[in-house]
Amino acid sequence: MKGHRIIQFAKTKVLGKKAEEILFFAYFTEGKNLSNSATLAEIGKEIGLTESNVNTALTDLFYMQKVESDSYEAQSLGATGVPFFVLNRKYAIAGAQQPHNILQALENSFAEWQKESPQTTLDDFFANDFRYLNK
Repeated sequence: MKGHRIIQFAKTKVLGKKAEEILFFAYFTEGKNLSNSATLAEIGKEIGLTESNVNTALTDLFYMQKVESDSYEAQSLGATGVPFFVLNRKYAIAGAQQPHNILQALENSFAEWQKESPQTTLDDFFANDFRYLNK
């Protein structure tokens, strides 16, 4: 839960994706304890956050509510575990899947998105929703 709160805070600094990647690596590869506040302070620095930012993320109820909101949305889409991917805010891929199944779901979701958003390009999408990719 604490790691997710850090991610929610990092999103306000356009560092959400970086936070996800670093926290995932710390947990799954390095085996770090993400419930330890000192560990999270160290990881926060890697992300580009200050110790004060990390403390805010861990103590401000706003970030806990953001995590809970994401959790409720995932549950409403059928999430019961990880990995769980949401595509176009409508479709879900649950559990480990074969690459061709993921590719098919991505292609179908993207085709539908293109029909629904004919005036929006992927460049517009990434510029507005994924600004961190440009940094």
